[in-house]
Amino acid sequence: MGRTREAVTNTIKICKDRDVLKEYLESREKEVVDMMMTLFDEEQVMRAYVESEKREAAEKAAAEAAKKASVISAIEMCQEIGLPVSETIKKIAGKYKLEENDAEAWVWKYWK
Repeated sequence: MGRTREAVTNTIKICKDRDVLKEYLESREKEVVDMMMTLFDEEQVMRAYVESEKREAAEKAAAEAAKKASVISAIEMCQEIGLPVSETIKKIAGKYKLEENDAEAWVWKYWK
């Protein structure tokens, strides 16, 4: 935060030197510094939130991809050992905590 405050105060100094809002900045410099620091803090919080959301979305996508691969593998294994479709649906529904109609859709989609 020290570097940020220094950058803010340097920016205000440059503005005063160039006669940009000089009178206002001279009379309210502390208030302007506080406002700019607050804005910076809010921006940092927003960036952290966005990064967190991106990370969560990536983790969720990876988990879904892993589940899909696992379900497909289980369906193929059931088929290879000769389990009937109806039993495969029940196994998939139970193992992956799916509604039976969802498990059925998966099985028919990946049954070869």
